[in-house]
Amino acid sequence: MIAMKFHRVLLLFLFYCLFIPCLDASAQNRTLSWQNFSVKAYLAGDGIVHIQEEQHIVFNGNWNGGERQFSLKPGQTFTFNAIYRLGTDGSKIPLNKGDLSKVDHYDWVGRDTLRWRSRLPNDPPFQNQTITYLIDYSLGKILLPMGEHQFLLNHDFAFSKRAGAIQAFTLKLDMDEHWTGVGSPLYVTDTNIPPGRSVILSEKLTHDGTINVHYYTAHKISRTRHIAIDPAPLWVVVTTNVCLVIFLTGCSIVLFRHEHT
Repeated sequence: MIAMKFHRVLLLFLFYCLFIPCLDASAQNRTLSWQNFSVKAYLAGDGIVHIQEEQHIVFNGNWNGGERQFSLKPGQTFTFNAIYRLGTDGSKIPLNKGDLSKVDHYDWVGRDTLRWRSRLPNDPPFQNQTITYLIDYSLGKILLPMGEHQFLLNHDFAFSKRAGAIQAFTLKLDMDEHWTGVGSPLYVTDTNIPPGRSVILSEKLTHDGTINVHYYTAHKISRTRHIAIDPAPLWVVVTTNVCLVIFLTGCSIVLFRHEHT
């Protein structure tokens, strides 16, 4: 009797092992990429950087919407101005704050993640549909002091924590007349940027010293160290499940023969 119950448990576990990889494979059918990621930035005389990001996002599968993570150091300032969806005619459709269950609404998850709704759960999945969003915000105290009237602009203009690749990236940086050291406007382009890789602009700038500059001052804080573990590649998951299924099938056959001898 105990052997029969054990046999049934093995069969149920075998079904579980076969069913779960199918769910994982279905999730793998979702893809996300950026056809174009265009940034227009302006470095004001006081060191504040005003940024507009135009993201052409290609959704494929049952995505609910998009998100943008912002990485700030302690002491730096962030001012969110607005997020828009751009119509086919270039018109700006402002997204409303709150209630992420509605399309064209946005909200904050935690202190650094902006999310917005692009599709309702019952709507058909996206089929390589491109939707363009414009995010308007400002950053303060991101310049690093290097000496008298000398500052380093060292900033990532393409967030690395994203689910897909950026096919084409462009940055246009204009600077106030108080700044010298590089030509204005400054252009940066890149292509085929995989997830996890940034676009960091590092330039040494000189200020004329006629107005105060908001620059970064390091803050000493105590932090708990977190270790991030990336998920295993799909082939590892599939191979492991196949080996487990073969093992459990063999155990079931041996147990079945033992019960009938």
